[in-house]
Amino acid sequence: MLKIGGSVHINDFAVEEKYHGWKMEEDGEEYNLSDVLLMDCMTRISTLNEQIGFSFITLNSTDRGYSLYKRNGFDEIEDDMFLPSSKEEEKCRAMYYALEYEL
Repeated sequence: MLKIGGSVHINDFAVEEKYHGWKMEEDGEEYNLSDVLLMDCMTRISTLNEQIGFSFITLNSTDRGYSLYKRNGFDEIEDDMFLPSSKEEEKCRAMYYALEYEL
């Protein structure tokens, strides 16, 4: 049985421009620093999710950050969905990541 719940929203996730394109190696695999930091953020959210319970991670992505989120499993909010945004986020793309877990 899947539990349907609310969401947690990531605000202001960014990597300083001088670190764009930096690579890290672990167990013979190469990763972008931005991917490693995002995965750390999502791991922390998953830990929180075990205590609180929600179904989605949401965020508003700039054009520059869009590929980071797409390659890490985020999708754009569909037309029939709504994510409130501030004036500063009007030019951003609303995105979500569906968390799947069983009770």
